[in-house]
Amino acid sequence: MVIDNSNNNNNNDNGDGDGNTNTGGNPPTAACVDAYDDGTVAKPWPDFVSCAAEKAYCQDQPATLLVHCAKTCGTCTPERQPDRVLVRAHGDRRSGGPNEVNTFEYHAGVTVNANELITLTYKFVAGYCQHGKSNVGAEFEVLIGGVAVPGMRSKQHGGTTAADFPYDSNCGGCPDCYSPWIELESQLLEQPMSGKLEIRFTNNGRNMHLVLDSIAAGAK
Repeated sequence: MVIDNSNNNNNNDNGDGDGNTNTGGNPPTAACVDAYDDGTVAKPWPDFVSCAAEKAYCQDQPATLLVHCAKTCGTCTPERQPDRVLVRAHGDRRSGGPNEVNTFEYHAGVTVNANELITLTYKFVAGYCQHGKSNVGAEFEVLIGGVAVPGMRSKQHGGTTAADFPYDSNCGGCPDCYSPWIELESQLLEQPMSGKLEIRFTNNGRNMHLVLDSIAAGAK
């Protein structure tokens, strides 16, 4: 994704008299300051006193007060905090044999807050492929404190062709013919979760080898 942050250098104040470029439509993202008050932007009209004095008129002046009295008018955009890494990269882990359910610890203790999302990035190969025979594939889910994290359950990884990323050569795969990186995202957490972070594999008729890039948590 590419975000274009280029500026329009045309000196067009759209007739509002403040000498600053306005592009129309929704107000541009503003820093959390009152620029008219601190003098970094020229006052919008001769009898302007302060942002506080003009607060009642914020919504009437989207090109001036909403932008340059952002703190007073409540139009500041909070900065999104970077995600917290809960688990760093982890190499190939075999989930066990067919029809087994196995749980592995990835961190001894984590805490995730309400209103956060958890993101897990992984790749895999699927084992025990039998050419011409399709068994239900292996899957996994993330647990914190022994409780399943809402939305953190993978799809079943199986299939019998090279496009299904098999471990077995008789299905066109190989032990390191991993899938592309896949991102699994939780639902927005309604309450905090804490405790051991584990992954529970349900192998069904297959198994899988899982490689983690990271597990991270952050605000939406």
